[in-house]
Amino acid sequence: MAGLGISPQSNSKVNPFINRYVGNLDSVEPETITPLKSMSTNKLNFQTSKITPLKSPYNSLYLSDSMNSNDKENKLSFTSKSPSKVQSPASFSKYKLNTTGTLVDLSHYSKEDLKYYEFMCRVAEVKRWIEQLIKEDLPSEIELCAGDALRNGVFLAQMTQAINPELVPSIFPAGNKLQFKHTQNINAFFSLVENVGVPDSFRFESQDLYNKKDLPQVFETLHILITIITKKWPGKTPVLSNLSGQIEFDMEDVKKCKRTWPRIRDFKSLGKSLPTTSAVQSPFKEKPSGLINDFGKFAKPPTQFNSSMDKSFITPKKNIINNNNPYSGTKNTALYNRITPDSEPLGELKSPVFITKNLSSPLNDNDSYRPSSMYLPTPTFKDRDVFEKTPQLSYSPTKSTSLSYYSPSITKHLSYDTDFYKRRSQTRREDVEYYRSFNYSPSRYSPVRRKKMTEDEFLETIIKLQSQCRGSNVRFNFYMQGRLIDLFSNEINSLQAKSQGFLLRKKMNIRKTIRMTQEESDSQNRLQALLSGNHIRNEMDILRIKCLRYEKENIKLQSLTRAAVIRHKVTRTLATIEQVKDPLEKLQALIRGISIRNVLINNTFKKNVVTLQNRIKASLIRRRLASIKLTCSNESKGHVEFLQVTVRSAIVRRNIHNKITKLQSCSETITKLSARLVGNHLRKGFKCLELENTYSMDELNQFQGLVKGLLVRYALDLVDDIVENNNLVSMQALVRGNMVRVLLAEQSNFYHRNERSVVMIQNKVRMFLQRKAYNELMESPNPSLWTVRKYTHLLNDIGSIEDIQNKLEGSQASLDAENMKKEKLQKLIRQEMDILKVLERYGICDNTNYGSQQQYLVPNSKNPGLRKLFFLLQVNPTYWKHMYENHPQFVENNIYLSFTTVNQLMGEREKVYFIRLVGELLQNQITHTHAIATVLNESEQFWERLLKTFLEREYASLFPLFVPVLEYLSNDTIDFESNPAVIYQEIYGVPPPSTLVPIEDSHVKDLFVANLRNLWHAIEMVAEVFTRKGQSLPIELRYICTKIFGLAADKNANEFDSLRCVSKVLIGSFVETYLIRSEEFGFEHARDNKIKAKIQILLSVLFSLFELKRFEGYFEPLNQYSDEIRTHIRDIIYSMLIGPEYEQDGDRMIYRDMSSEAPKLEILSAKAREVFKMFKDNLSQYPERDIIHELLSGSKEDMDISNSGRLLLELDPSVYRFLVTDDKMRKLYDQTKRSLTYMTQIEDVDTNLFDLVVSSVLPEDEENFEIFLNKNRRVAEDPVIKSLDTINYFTLKETTLRKIRELESANIICSTDNQLQNILNDIANTIKNPYYAIDYVGQELEFTQITLEKISKLNRDLEVYLKETKRSIEHTIKNLQRSRDFVPQSKSTFGNIKSAVKKVGHKDMQELSGLKFRWTTRQLYEKGVVEKISGERLAEQTVKVFGSSGPKYPDIIFKISTSNGSVFGIQLVDKRKGPEKKHSDTVDSFTFEKLLASQVGNKEKKWQLLNSKVSVDTSKLLQLVVQTFFR
Repeated sequence: MAGLGISPQSNSKVNPFINRYVGNLDSVEPETITPLKSMSTNKLNFQTSKITPLKSPYNSLYLSDSMNSNDKENKLSFTSKSPSKVQSPASFSKYKLNTTGTLVDLSHYSKEDLKYYEFMCRVAEVKRWIEQLIKEDLPSEIELCAGDALRNGVFLAQMTQAINPELVPSIFPAGNKLQFKHTQNINAFFSLVENVGVPDSFRFESQDLYNKKDLPQVFETLHILITIITKKWPGKTPVLSNLSGQIEFDMEDVKKCKRTWPRIRDFKSLGKSLPTTSAVQSPFKEKPSGLINDFGKFAKPPTQFNSSMDKSFITPKKNIINNNNPYSGTKNTALYNRITPDSEPLGELKSPVFITKNLSSPLNDNDSYRPSSMYLPTPTFKDRDVFEKTPQLSYSPTKSTSLSYYSPSITKHLSYDTDFYKRRSQTRREDVEYYRSFNYSPSRYSPVRRKKMTEDEFLETIIKLQSQCRGSNVRFNFYMQGRLIDLFSNEINSLQAKSQGFLLRKKMNIRKTIRMTQEESDSQNRLQALLSGNHIRNEMDILRIKCLRYEKENIKLQSLTRAAVIRHKVTRTLATIEQVKDPLEKLQALIRGISIRNVLINNTFKKNVVTLQNRIKASLIRRRLASIKLTCSNESKGHVEFLQVTVRSAIVRRNIHNKITKLQSCSETITKLSARLVGNHLRKGFKCLELENTYSMDELNQFQGLVKGLLVRYALDLVDDIVENNNLVSMQALVRGNMVRVLLAEQSNFYHRNERSVVMIQNKVRMFLQRKAYNELMESPNPSLWTVRKYTHLLNDIGSIEDIQNKLEGSQASLDAENMKKEKLQKLIRQEMDILKVLERYGICDNTNYGSQQQYLVPNSKNPGLRKLFFLLQVNPTYWKHMYENHPQFVENNIYLSFTTVNQLMGEREKVYFIRLVGELLQNQITHTHAIATVLNESEQFWERLLKTFLEREYASLFPLFVPVLEYLSNDTIDFESNPAVIYQEIYGVPPPSTLVPIEDSHVKDLFVANLRNLWHAIEMVAEVFTRKGQSLPIELRYICTKIFGLAADKNANEFDSLRCVSKVLIGSFVETYLIRSEEFGFEHARDNKIKAKIQILLSVLFSLFELKRFEGYFEPLNQYSDEIRTHIRDIIYSMLIGPEYEQDGDRMIYRDMSSEAPKLEILSAKAREVFKMFKDNLSQYPERDIIHELLSGSKEDMDISNSGRLLLELDPSVYRFLVTDDKMRKLYDQTKRSLTYMTQIEDVDTNLFDLVVSSVLPEDEENFEIFLNKNRRVAEDPVIKSLDTINYFTLKETTLRKIRELESANIICSTDNQLQNILNDIANTIKNPYYAIDYVGQELEFTQITLEKISKLNRDLEVYLKETKRSIEHTIKNLQRSRDFVPQSKSTFGNIKSAVKKVGHKDMQELSGLKFRWTTRQLYEKGVVEKISGERLAEQTVKVFGSSGPKYPDIIFKISTSNGSVFGIQLVDKRKGPEKKHSDTVDSFTFEKLLASQVGNKEKKWQLLNSKVSVDTSKLLQLVVQTFFR
């Protein structure tokens, strides 16, 4: 460790704890520095506090008078400037706060109760501080520390918002119950904790608060947070007051707190007493923008060091002798003395490293303190001799550096042409919400961490840590240098080969290259091969000779090795046999003695030797007995002998008993050992026999085979008998059961012995798995079933949408009925209005007799079919989708015209409908694609062409964003060519020779580097468009990005494929539109082929970059830069996604169309006629019940439009019908989703939903389902469960599978394509926002009811207006009829006689009554009234005898009469005689109202009267009647 004495680098990022520690050292006199020691909870916040709650109750909890007075003054100074709501200190709590200066009597508290009293005092302090901050009363202390008042995180989020509103975009309200979204409030508070710089050991977990696992830890975190804020930003927030001894709690509340938290501890200390209230510099002032706007700026304590110490902070020189510390004592002092800013570097470090007071770093000056954890930067170690000739590929044109040398972590500190990445880095450091991951690990303690260190020990530890980091930096740089060498391994190998060849040639004095023919070269190669072979064979021979020479030694070594191995095995085996150690040793001794005797003595002398030994033993025994006898008297001789016999027998019996006892416990082992020894002895005998009688080996082997076979057969028979007679299988089962029970018992005992540790490990594992599942659920577009199953229980109490869905269906049915009624009323009103116009045209009435129709929203009556058709084509994409399948070219030519007026931009309404149509076409494309890769690889799809056209026409204003890129590309000095061969040809004008690698040429290399640098600069400019203007890009483009992202996720694509789909929209549709089609926007250089080639290269690179792919080929050097910004690109793509609000607004647009003024569309007449005719000709491809059949088949007027000019259509929203099938499928889908949600809580299937549905139902599943329903009564009341024929799990699964098949038949889902991943994604989204579906349907129901009310009111007005119009017309006609006299004129006497004669001659003829007029056929034909008479040729040219000619008409008279002006009679009288008379006299009638009605609506131009003999023009007949009878 060469640099143990060196301080940290001046540009290092220091841990926040070190910052606070150094700050504490700055604020304390050097001579007053004392070793740190633990502090009590009441000393945590007040240095002058004298409270000692754990001592005697008579002298505890007393404050000095000065302390109390200071507290009062500070409280008054603050509350006087606060709102009236928080002025009274007593208003903060339900408990009595003592403001008289005397302390509360705590003598009745026990030592244990005092701990809980102190804890509740800390809670009260935090409660008062938060109330003063947010200007709102909090619940009582016992509710905060033992209840659920804080679990939703609302008060913490309000506190965070008051300090810095930017940390809390929104606060999820409290509500009636705790929801999963309340974790957002807790996460917002975590962002404040992170920015303030609370150490990890003081932080609580989200589960501690949300699941109420450790609320004391929560208040400890709050206490430390407030303390740090008061220390670093004095005067910004209220002061934390000490309430110990000043507030009194009910004993019941203290006991309740004790019951809730049986184990409680004092709050940990920061190791530094905090400033009291008197240290506040300025009173707390409220700021509308937030109390702390910049966490990087905070008050630093005044320094106590002199100016010479400003440059570096050196450890004080103290001779501290520590035997355990190798860096203590005089050596340590000398080491500190040697370190100066000008000292030589240690090891390979090029410069000394110091802890500076003003830490310089790439950050701004305000960023010297960072609350988040930081890493020490990696110093750069470079060997200039190795890399001085590396290709110079600099990132910026103004700075020449090596692209392959500098890593992305180093290049971010270099100069760039654009400040984009510099701004991005600053944004990352300054924006707290840039990284929204609050995965706090729990506090981990160790004996070392609990130990309090002195200042010198602490700094020595820091120095060791710095040395370790420095060593890591050195290793990292060596690794990076190795990687750099790998990048140029080919060049280095080539250089080494050339150098070796040069040295070899120089050594052999070869100056001239020998040129040989092909045959000579082959001969030389063969010669070299022969020489190499001979050389290798010689070496092999030498090795063989050496092996033969040392063969005995090798054999001996192998034997020793085998013996060592065998001894090792025997030693391990015998080590386990401790119980037979003594008998075994004796047995071994006997065996060893026998073997020695066998070796030393021949068999012939064995008996003599044994006899000699026995005699010697007997002689010794007799001598010993003789000596004993001499010592005994003759009198006691008998007693002695008797005693000896008794003792000898007792000893013998005892020895025998001991040996028997020992041998009985090891009988089986001794038997085995004996058998092995006997076997070994026999094998040795057979081996000797084999060596002596080698000629009989075959017979011996045959004999052994017979014996083995006999033994095997015997053993098999024995085993069969044992199995049959002793039920061996049962015995084995019992043995296995016993073994399992023993193992379970051991595990249980182990668990009980280590229960606390096991529980802690389980908690850690559960916490890790829960955090992993939460992160995957919130971040992954395709969460796994394992993840979703952990949170599906949160949906059990949400309920279903069936009730509200039924209400919605009813309201929509009523709305359809009202629309139909509105359409009918408008049609009737238009007819009445047309009748009034007819009356006005003929002068019967004037315009003042009726009101304006516009006030009743009655559209124009022209082209009703076109008005309805084009409204349907705008709001329902289904019609265009079906038409595109059969006539794609027609749809592509006319689809855009149905949304926009000619030469005008779309309105917001039309943009919403059009982009929804593009989204439906995109969904249709992905649905019918087997893999998402097909969508990514296909280019110029129909939806892409529509989106490009939309952006080009509607958002031409965005083209200036890409003008700088195009101007950069139009620069002739900018080139993107990356092929070295092409670059070589551009430079030298000739292709490169085959013997030359183009990149080795220095000019080619420089130009190659410059081209890549130019290309990357263009990429930066495009990326800057998304970074700067990302949120201002068209909402329609971002909607398509969100749509394709969700569709790809439902296709079971991974996250990267989903992101690549979004990049296809951003680059392939958005960027390509403005770069490729720049000529359409008036860019003057757009036709240059060079610029087009550059654009194509840039787009291809952008595709690879935004699709998160790695570059290949000549663009491979760009990978180190793309790796650096890959996270930024991913963030850009995610920032393009929007929420569901835009799509919801599109769904509600139809309701606004129904209740507001009719939308208008101006279209060319020829196009309207073409669209109408095409849809009418293809009606067969739409369902028969579709309203388009009624619309197109009943309209005749719409085809009678001219092919020139334009049409202004007022679109008719009343034609839209809410499909019952859509509502049914929505309800069916929701039922299926709820069923799958319940099923995930029954079975442990973690693969996918399809496997869950098709898995077999086990008996335990039915039990789990019954338990699940008993625990969740709301689930049991779900209509999905209640509708089951038999309420069991099998029926639920069967019903769910049937519903899935029904959804598949309706093309809603495809289970085989994505394994029901789209439903799983929907369940995951529902977990994130449980009430989204209910709220969405509820909002739609609200819109439906509002629209229904408006249309109902409109229909009532239309009914009133229709009645008034009818009454006006009837009144007009009656007035007209009353104003005329229809009484016939009186006849003369001759006329009466003539009439009487006619009556007598024609008795059957009907006579017209009233006022009557007559006309000839010629007169009516010339007036245009009569067009045709059956059997007659009217106006036919005839030639007469005298030469005159003219038209000929039959002699037929027509009479029209009326007696009241309402009913008219018409009579035909044929005056011809004889055979020329073809018609008998005929009478017919018609009404004036019917004649008027024929001129409106579907006009009747012709009538067939008088038994269909006469065809009359109704308009001419009306004109004749009006002129004759009413004027």
